[in-house]
Amino acid sequence: MRQTIQATTIVEELAKLGHATNAQLWEHIKVRLPGVTLPSIHRTTARLARDGIIGDSLTNHGKVILDCRPMAHGHFICATCDKVKDLDLHQDLINHIQSQIGDSVTPTSIVIRGSCSRCSHQISR
Repeated sequence: MRQTIQATTIVEELAKLGHATNAQLWEHIKVRLPGVTLPSIHRTTARLARDGIIGDSLTNHGKVILDCRPMAHGHFICATCDKVKDLDLHQDLINHIQSQIGDSVTPTSIVIRGSCSRCSHQISR
């Protein structure tokens, strides 16, 4: 598949950021590509996710977070600030979860929510 300059730039910027919303990506990309619009970022990231080039997941507040790692892995998402961290899930853990629920688990759909260290410290003050 032919990659456009915009798609290539999105993949490059997302690799630097790790995780980002479309709006965050647009803030970084519009410096390099001044004519790019937020709707075109949305369309391009949707295609990249559909094609398996990038990943995506939902935050607690319904925002789509784009992920530079399209391969199977889980996420920790802070319930307060929506910070996202990758989780490499061992097959033993996936097997244990599957045995408890009796259903098949896709590791990309496993999300653990809680408070990140920064938000936890702010709450405890």
